[in-house]
Amino acid sequence: MQALTRAEEQLMLILWKLGSGLTQEVREELPEPRVTYNTVSSTLRILVKKGVLEAQPEARNHRYVPLFSKDDYARYLLGHLLENYCDNALQNLLALCVNGSLPLASPKKKKKKKSKKKKRKGE
Repeated sequence: MQALTRAEEQLMLILWKLGSGLTQEVREELPEPRVTYNTVSSTLRILVKKGVLEAQPEARNHRYVPLFSKDDYARYLLGHLLENYCDNALQNLLALCVNGSLPLASPKKKKKKKSKKKKRKGE
């Protein structure tokens, strides 16, 4: 699974609420000003290619059905946040939620590498 763009996430939130939907049904749920039908259709097709939605033929349209739940995606996002921003430490994630910031970590000591140019100048 991969993170969704804001536009993709917005459409997924609608589809999770509806359960499934045609392009026009999804578009009608968007807040004003709505993006064009073609934009919604293109984004839904991208989500199918990403393996997030299934497109089921219906008359001359497709009914889009989420392949995973909103809770599954929330778990993925929390895992991603924990791994990439909280050093895989649940206490850091909780501190971020409660305090709005991560605890200050002790600065890592960097090994100093002397370049050949600096050595030559100093000699």
